[in-house]
Amino acid sequence: MKKLILFLLIACLVRTGFGQYVPQFSQLVKTLEFVNPGYNASKDYPSVVLLYRNQWTGFEGAPEMYALNAHLPFNQKHLGADVNFYNESLGLVSHSIANLGANVDVKLSSSSFLGFGLVGGVELYKIDWTNAIYANMSSSANTEDYDRDNLYLGTGVNLFAPRLHLGASVCYTQLNGDYYSNNERFVYYVNGSFLFSLGQSWALKPAAILRHYAGEQDFDYGAFVLYKDWVWVGIANRFQKAVIFMADVKITDLFRLGYSFDYGYSVSGNTYYSNCHEFRLEFNMPHKKQPFERCIAD
Repeated sequence: MKKLILFLLIACLVRTGFGQYVPQFSQLVKTLEFVNPGYNASKDYPSVVLLYRNQWTGFEGAPEMYALNAHLPFNQKHLGADVNFYNESLGLVSHSIANLGANVDVKLSSSSFLGFGLVGGVELYKIDWTNAIYANMSSSANTEDYDRDNLYLGTGVNLFAPRLHLGASVCYTQLNGDYYSNNERFVYYVNGSFLFSLGQSWALKPAAILRHYAGEQDFDYGAFVLYKDWVWVGIANRFQKAVIFMADVKITDLFRLGYSFDYGYSVSGNTYYSNCHEFRLEFNMPHKKQPFERCIAD
């Protein structure tokens, strides 16, 4: 009976996993490089961002995710190049995305510009039946019913001003079949933030991001309190799903460390959503401290 219960639980995890095959992050403006290909047009220095996310804490076989974004700008040409990698495991399921990206900025004024970006690569979905537990039944599952190797594309646009940031992006996936719910091809993200000065050292930055996929939405909204850009502390709400506590610290001029904790709740009866830890490490390469040309008046 215990083996049967475990088998049914794994089956539920697989079904749930294929319903959540779109990357989800919790640190609002601190994780936009992973969902908007045009966001890195705002960076005039080489950087590497590493992210680890552990969802449904304490639940065996729960989602565990690793992500990497590496950015190299070519400032004189107003161009940038990116390498992106994402991998999430959920029980027997492994979901990976690997792509290359390019971005460009277009100057609007002495202090505002648009950023555009494109990414292209592959999206892999695999399931490992060798670790499945069967109860009085043969192992007759066909991995071809689950495994997918497909094209992955994305594009994004951003408006950057001294205090305002608005962005929108769309990603295209070819995942389809009986185990990929709704067979919807596109994932949409819309985000925004605004910086309010609270004096020479302090600021308040409210932010929000909306994700739409397969007829469902995730809406995160909240705010950070900043101290000289050295410390960011914030709280957010994922509508009807979780309260999120966030912090980001500038360790040195080269390193930043971010952390968020999702305290899950549900008003829709979804018992699978629980607590989550997310860690973000940003490494900024040494660079000359000088104004970027796009922000200098003609």
